[in-house]
Amino acid sequence: MKRHSSANVCRSHAALQTFEQPPSYTEVNPDSDVKLVCKIYNKRGHCSWQKDNKPVGMYPKKYEWAGSQEQGDCSIWIRNATLNFDDGLWECQVTASEFTTGDALTSPPAKLVVRVAPQTPRIEFNGSHVLPGRNVSVRVGNSAVVKCISRFGNPPANIRWLLGTEDITAQANQTNATEEDNHRLFVATSYVRIAANRDLHRNPLRCVAMHESHSTKSQDAEVRLDVHYPPEVSLTGTPTSDLEENVDRVLLACKADANPPAAVFWEATDRGNELVSSQETLQFLPVTRKNAGRYTCRAKNEVGFSPPVTVYLDVNSLSLAYKQPVSMTTLLSVASGCLLLLLLLVLLSVYAVRREKCCFAIGRGDFRPADLESEKSDVDSTSGKKTPRIDGSNNTVVGIGPDHHYGHQSPVPVHHRIPQHITAGGSPEAMKVRRSHGAAGAHPGVAPR
Repeated sequence: MKRHSSANVCRSHAALQTFEQPPSYTEVNPDSDVKLVCKIYNKRGHCSWQKDNKPVGMYPKKYEWAGSQEQGDCSIWIRNATLNFDDGLWECQVTASEFTTGDALTSPPAKLVVRVAPQTPRIEFNGSHVLPGRNVSVRVGNSAVVKCISRFGNPPANIRWLLGTEDITAQANQTNATEEDNHRLFVATSYVRIAANRDLHRNPLRCVAMHESHSTKSQDAEVRLDVHYPPEVSLTGTPTSDLEENVDRVLLACKADANPPAAVFWEATDRGNELVSSQETLQFLPVTRKNAGRYTCRAKNEVGFSPPVTVYLDVNSLSLAYKQPVSMTTLLSVASGCLLLLLLLVLLSVYAVRREKCCFAIGRGDFRPADLESEKSDVDSTSGKKTPRIDGSNNTVVGIGPDHHYGHQSPVPVHHRIPQHITAGGSPEAMKVRRSHGAAGAHPGVAPR
């Protein structure tokens, strides 16, 4: 008998019940069936379940055994899972194999989650909701703390952050809490801190709420970073040196990179920073000597001023003046005028030469004293006077008395010598008289020449 009792004791110690597979965390979509697994090694007691510390009975088409209890399978089916009845903490229990063994089993609570899709996430900044596509404005050098909220989900959404294409979730901090009006639902809140710099301006910032109940497994909200930074200016169309006065044209454009947009202005540095333009462009069409000097471009917005950019205009005042192109009509008119003037000068020259030949005898070598006498006689004859004439043979003057005729002339001695060369020709009046007498015939008694 003692030997039999010892065998029973050993057998009873070897037959203690243990969990082979206790229930674990499980999720299920609404109105779907889910199986809670519970398997016992060396099962000898009775299986049972409780939810939220309350016993659960088996009801057809709602709670049903899923396996063979004789083989140690205490799993159950939950049909048409709902949030209000089925979501909670479930425990698998097994009664003791004998009242003396003390091997009753109770599993750790296992969470059964009946999923509920959360609302579309929303982004908040400075306590205000930022609508999708709108901006989160922050000044350069400051930090923006942006919040993403996903509400009324079960389980709470897992929130990720994307800045541009970079995943910055590691910089974020997420907390989950139950909703005030429904403790079975959760609100997920994630905060991320972003140090603003100008390179991040206009970059998209996305909050992605990951949840299995969504058909796409996630929903997101997107805004854009609006980084305010002071302006920086750059010049285009910078002129070269040796600008020619009244010839070259200067057109400078000062472009400002700023947010918000900046007001651009030009100052004349050499004239005490005199304001010369309040626009982006500075132009001299054409440039003159008074435009020479240093000009500074700057820009200003609500964040601050840009560093100045200075350009120097060096104008060469010895260059030719700039003229508009002359038209072909003008060229033809000028050419015609020049030809007419040249023709007129030629005609005047010809006329002057002919007049000089007619009226003057310059340097005549065949002049004879009788010519002078003849001219004087011709003049006197027209006025009724008788003038002595010169006899070239003996240098005597032949006088003509009142009682003498032209054919009877008596020589009169001359007390001075007649010059052999006379440089001046006959006077114009004598020439005219000679021509008139030459046409009518020579006077009687006057020897023809």
